[in-house]
Amino acid sequence: MKFHNPGIRRPQLMLTSLIDVMFIVLIFFIVSSTFAEQPGVPLELPRVSSAETGRITPATVTIDEKGNMWIQSAPIERGELKARLAELKARHGDIPVVLKAHRLVAYETALQVLRAAQELGFTKVVAPVTVEDETQNR
Repeated sequence: MKFHNPGIRRPQLMLTSLIDVMFIVLIFFIVSSTFAEQPGVPLELPRVSSAETGRITPATVTIDEKGNMWIQSAPIERGELKARLAELKARHGDIPVVLKAHRLVAYETALQVLRAAQELGFTKVVAPVTVEDETQNR
């Protein structure tokens, strides 16, 4: 004959207490998080008729595989490079200079552009590259 032993109980999972704890943790994070509010003095900012942003157009120097140069899509001779960059510096200040050179361009040609920009005092000079897909190299 089988007797029922009241001292042994089957384990049970109480979800109610787990849900309560998760709810309290959620409330804690909501209350303690900061919201994007700028502290400081309340100001009434000036009004304008149009909302145009002052975008900076970089000075783009392009060199093709034959060594021909362009600044802002206008063809130039190598001897004109420094003078044209100086014009841009005088007109727009220290704008970024973007050097777009074909991958077959001689290293010396690209260095001439970088040296001219450095001598004129441009502080932001970049040379964009194309990242090759690793599957093509295998």
